[in-house]
Amino acid sequence: FAGESEVAYASARQDWGLIVLAGTGSFVHLQTRDGRSHHAGGMGPVLGDYGSAYDIGLRGLRAAFISTWLASRHTSLRAAMPAALGVEDLRGIFHRAYVERTLNRRTIAALASTVDREAEAGDAVAAQCIRDAADELADLAVEMIVEAEVGDEELPVIASGSVARRSRIWWEHMCGRIAEVAPRMRPIIPPVPPV
Repeated sequence: FAGESEVAYASARQDWGLIVLAGTGSFVHLQTRDGRSHHAGGMGPVLGDYGSAYDIGLRGLRAAFISTWLASRHTSLRAAMPAALGVEDLRGIFHRAYVERTLNRRTIAALASTVDREAEAGDAVAAQCIRDAADELADLAVEMIVEAEVGDEELPVIASGSVARRSRIWWEHMCGRIAEVAPRMRPIIPPVPPV
């Protein structure tokens, strides 16, 4: 048995570096060149799936509802989120959340791809949902790099999880934040799946 960190290093063919895992859940893990190990996150949806698919899906749902109250918050997510969940409108989502209670972690996380698609199509609110989620995990990554004093190294930064590997907006924003404290960072999207 190998943990997610070991699998991420193996899939990237690296022995050390910063793993940024964002799938249904999330964490950052740093293995330094001299063998020190640091880990943050991985606490689930209640205590901290920062920057994860769950985080993005939840932000997208909230943005869809806010758009009904304020014209300034207009977003294509208002129609896209109900369609992704197979309901007619936002009332159907409300019903699933509070009457049926069928909006679970996996269902909400699956909505991240809808938010990403709308962001790539030019929806500014959807793009902000993704960047804001990435910032949550980037804060942990940046602080970890600073505390471990590895910002001057050619730091491998390894993408792991569906969001980190597939969302261009999320990954570029994450790398930009990390580059602020580790300008020689080397982003790696592993060429093989972590299976």
